[in-house]
Amino acid sequence: MASRRTFLKAMGVAAAAAGAGYKLGALGESERSLTMCGLLPDERALRAFVNAFRSRSGAATERPAIESERAVAAILKDEWKQSGWNASNAGAAVIRATRLKNAVEADVLIRDGAKSIYDPNRDYDASAAALRRLIRGGAAELMVVASYRDESALTGWLKGEKALSIERAGKEIERIPLARKRAELTLDGDRGKTTIVVGDGTARVKTASCRHKLCQASGEIAARGEAIACAPNGLMLSVV
Repeated sequence: MASRRTFLKAMGVAAAAAGAGYKLGALGESERSLTMCGLLPDERALRAFVNAFRSRSGAATERPAIESERAVAAILKDEWKQSGWNASNAGAAVIRATRLKNAVEADVLIRDGAKSIYDPNRDYDASAAALRRLIRGGAAELMVVASYRDESALTGWLKGEKALSIERAGKEIERIPLARKRAELTLDGDRGKTTIVVGDGTARVKTASCRHKLCQASGEIAARGEAIACAPNGLMLSVV
């Protein structure tokens, strides 16, 4: 538990998994998906992140959805083309990159469809472990979140109205339709209050009481599978 707590604090972003264990082995059979979040220092780390994500997810799609500034997007697209030669899983992949305003320690986190956090010292494959060794001790300039969902899970997943799932300490406390009129909601967390704005098809963190405010810097989420998390406050916002 101590190493996990240290890891979550260093990341500043994570699933609110106070009571959940780590997930071992392959992606969950019932909901085959994967999310990697990297706090990355430079282009070399960014390219290694893409390789690690494709290695772990097996995502074979030729054109992932990329949201970032132009220079970063060009690197992501270039490395995506060069990697994944043995990828075979059909599905949807989304990569979002945000430049950080404040320096934080570089690290990488992985979680799967069961919303379980991987133990970096035990559960990472060779490419993810190599990425972590490369960036540890450095100062991150980018936060990159890559999400993958298997095509076999997409049909049922895409049906119905999208909603924002709000979790605290690993348990869902509220689910709000994204189609509602935009409104603010204040949530209590371990380190104080977090104000979110939800409605008109999107959700975002407006103000946060955590130190680095990476959740606030994450911007809006709107597509299923996108998430904003704040480990210090034990909160997870995800579109379902």
